[in-house]
Amino acid sequence: MQDFRESRVLFCRVCYRSTFICLDTPPRQLSAAISIILPIYNTEPYLCRCLDSIRAQTFAEWECICIDDGSTDGSSAILTEYAAKDSRFTVIHQKNRGPAAARNTGFARVRGEYFICMDSDDWAEPDYLERLYAAAKQADADIAVCDAVITLKKETIIRRFPVTDMPDPVCSLLSDEFRGWLWVKLFRTELFAAHLPAAKNFPFKK
Repeated sequence: MQDFRESRVLFCRVCYRSTFICLDTPPRQLSAAISIILPIYNTEPYLCRCLDSIRAQTFAEWECICIDDGSTDGSSAILTEYAAKDSRFTVIHQKNRGPAAARNTGFARVRGEYFICMDSDDWAEPDYLERLYAAAKQADADIAVCDAVITLKKETIIRRFPVTDMPDPVCSLLSDEFRGWLWVKLFRTELFAAHLPAAKNFPFKK
């Protein structure tokens, strides 16, 4: 397990618009502005706080695809409870295959114009989705990135991404400068949807 248990968004800092060539794949039927992909495996102590922070978002046009990756604690029951009281939560149960496979399961169900991945021990500020979506739409961007706070057992770290000072923001997005953290990035769904049939483990790999 990771040694940090809470991460929250501060504000959106950068947007990036890419040049993208779509393959011949049918468009998805969109029914939400943002899809949240949330893999869950035995995070019962933290899950309610995560789900509550999603429900508290000031941006209401979201769906949350919860993938129960074979949890053996009380996580499944919590997911069932939240799905019953808020139809924007969808719960998928599968055998334990790891977070990458769980995210791919979730991505196959995405119906949002944009998507973002959270971890089930994260929590988000109320304007997390609103500010990312507004920034992406304003710039007609394919990717929007935000800062984060990481709470460790003994300290709190504010992680900033000064990409406006970087000569090549695309390389920066894919490099260790961004640590690969999915939960600070809002992606336009069509960036990945066209390529998903061509790669078994795309977009998320182990």
